[in-house]
Amino acid sequence: MMRIFKTIRLGLLLMLALTFEVQANNVVVSNVRMTARDTSAGLNNAANHTFIRFNISWENSWRMLYSTGINNRDAVWLFVKFRANGGEWQTAWLNNTGHDAGSWTGFSGGGPMQFEPGLSNPDSAFNATTNPALGLFMFGTGFFMGPAGADSVQIRWNYGAQGIPDSSTIELRVFALEMAYVPTVGYWLGTGGTEQGSFTDGAWTSGASIPFRVGSEGAITIGGSAGALWGRAFVGDSTIGSAGSLDAAYPKGFRAFYIQKYEITQRQWIDFFNTLSNAQKARHDITGPNGKNSDGLVARNNVSWTSGDATLPGDLYGDVACGFLNWSDVAAYLDWAGLRPMSELEFEKATRGDRASVDNEFAWGSNEAASTSYSLVNLGASNEGIDTTTYVAAGIVGNAAYDSTDVVGGPLRAGIFAANVRSTGRGTAGAGRYGLFEASGNVWERVVTVGNAQGRIFTAAHGDGQLSVSGQANAANWPDSSGLGAGFRGGGFESSLAEIMVSNRSLAVRTDSMRLATYGGRGVRSRVCTVPAATPDSIVVNIPPFENILELTTGGAGVGEGYLWITPRDWRVINGQGTNAIFINVGTYPATIRVVIVNECGASQERTLVLTN
Repeated sequence: MMRIFKTIRLGLLLMLALTFEVQANNVVVSNVRMTARDTSAGLNNAANHTFIRFNISWENSWRMLYSTGINNRDAVWLFVKFRANGGEWQTAWLNNTGHDAGSWTGFSGGGPMQFEPGLSNPDSAFNATTNPALGLFMFGTGFFMGPAGADSVQIRWNYGAQGIPDSSTIELRVFALEMAYVPTVGYWLGTGGTEQGSFTDGAWTSGASIPFRVGSEGAITIGGSAGALWGRAFVGDSTIGSAGSLDAAYPKGFRAFYIQKYEITQRQWIDFFNTLSNAQKARHDITGPNGKNSDGLVARNNVSWTSGDATLPGDLYGDVACGFLNWSDVAAYLDWAGLRPMSELEFEKATRGDRASVDNEFAWGSNEAASTSYSLVNLGASNEGIDTTTYVAAGIVGNAAYDSTDVVGGPLRAGIFAANVRSTGRGTAGAGRYGLFEASGNVWERVVTVGNAQGRIFTAAHGDGQLSVSGQANAANWPDSSGLGAGFRGGGFESSLAEIMVSNRSLAVRTDSMRLATYGGRGVRSRVCTVPAATPDSIVVNIPPFENILELTTGGAGVGEGYLWITPRDWRVINGQGTNAIFINVGTYPATIRVVIVNECGASQERTLVLTN
C-alpha cells in the first residue's frame, strides 16, 4: 500500500503543503495535488466537487484475456481518507464517472488505464449521497505482463455531498492496494483427497472426498445427499455444521470478485492504525503483551506504538505480513478500506480457479511443497528474499512459509517467492490460479465459515469506510467481534504441511479472539459485471487421424466474446483454448468436458459433454 499525505484549504485553489511518499508492495503514488475545484452550483452546495491528481506506478502487473484460458488481471484499489479542520478521518466519497486515467507510463504492451467505481453497495445504482463510490479500481487495458503506471491521473471527489464547507482545511491521505481479479466461472470445492474436514459432495460416506461443483451463485443445499454440499467432519473446529442451506445472498465464489494479492502487511496496518482515534487505537494495539514481550521483537512484529502515530523503526519489516491480528482487527481494517471478508468458498475459488482439483493440493495447484528451511537475505527490507541455495526455482514443487521451511520464527515479506526469481510458474511463486500469494502458509487467512449459523447469514455487505466510536467494524451480518461466524484457512508459518493445503478446514469454524503471531488476513470486494447471456452450442466431437487426439467444437459466442474449455486434469488441451475449436489429448474415461462463453467479466452457463470410451 502507498500513502500520500497532503493538506489543502478548499477555500483557496491550492495551498502548498508537505507531501510524504512511501513505497509498499511495489505501488508508488506521487505528486498528489488538488485541482479544478467546481463551485458553480453556489457556495457550500452539495454538487460542489474537486479533483485529486497524482501519478501512480506498480510492478508485476498483468492482464490475461479470455483467449489465454485464464481471463483475469490485477488492479489497484484506490481510496482516499481526509479530515476537515483537524477532525476525525473520513472516507472521501468519489464520483462514479468524470475521472481521468492519465497517460500510460507502464509496459509497452499495455495501456491505457481505466477506472471501475467501487460503490458502497455494488448492486444498487450510484447516488452521490446514499451510494457513493468508496474507491476506484484502476487497471491497464490490452494483454500485457510487466510494470503498470500512469501520470496525471485525476479522480473526482464530491466533497459537497459529504457536507464539507468550501472553506475547510483538508488533510488528504491517498491509499492504494494491489488486487487480483477472480472472474465469474464455475469451480470445485474439495479435491478428492483426505484433507481434514474438507468440503465434499453429499454422496460421500467415508474416505477421500468427492469434489463439489459450484456452478452458480444460487442457493446451495447443505446435507448428506448427492448433489448437496457436505463435509468430512461433523464436530470440532473442522465441522460442516448441521444440514441446512446457504441462501443466494451468501457469497459462494461463483460471482466475480477482487481479492488482495497479498496478506495485510505491517506498513498497511500502520496506515490504517494512524487514521484512528485514540480510543480506536487502544482497541487495535498489536504491540502489547500479545504482540511483544520484554525482550522486544517477537515473531517479526516491528510495529511500535505508545501514543500518537505507530511507526516502523528504521522502516524495516513494512512489507512483512502482519501477524497478531484477531478477528476484530481484521474486520476493522477491511471495513475501513471499503472491502469485506471473504467466505471460505471464495478462498478455495481464488486459489484453485476453474481448474479441476488435485488430491491434497496446495495453492499453486500441485500436492508437492518445499520441505527444507529457507535461508533469507536482506532481512526485513523491501527486497527481502530467499537465498538461491534454498529457493525452489523450477518444477511443480511449490514454495511456502510453514513449519518445515521456517527459519526466522515469523511471517515473510508479502510476495517474497514471486519477486525473488522472475518466473511465471505458480509453484515457484507459491501463487494461486488468479495471482494471489501466500494463500498456503505465512499467516492464517480469516474467512467467514459455513460451519455454523452465524457464518451462514453473511451477505457480502461491504465496509463503509467508517468504524464505530470504539473501533469496531459495523457492517451488517459480518461475524461478531468475538470471531463467532469466522474461521481460518491456509495455514501459517508454524503450520504443518497438511494445514496449508487449500481444502484443509482444520480451523474453519474456530471462534478465536486472541492475537497470535500466526493470525493475519486479507480482504475482497464483489464486482458487478455482465457475463455472456448465451450458453455455448452443443459440443461436437471429431476424430482426426492422430492417435489419442480429439477435436471438439462448439459455437454461440458474440462480438468480443470467446470460449473457455474446462477439462479433467489428464485431458490436455493441445491447441485452440479460447476459440470454438480445440484439439485435446485423451485422458482417463469417463470424462466430463465443459465449455463456457467468456468475456472480460467472466463466463456464461456451462455446456457439458460426458465422454465414455
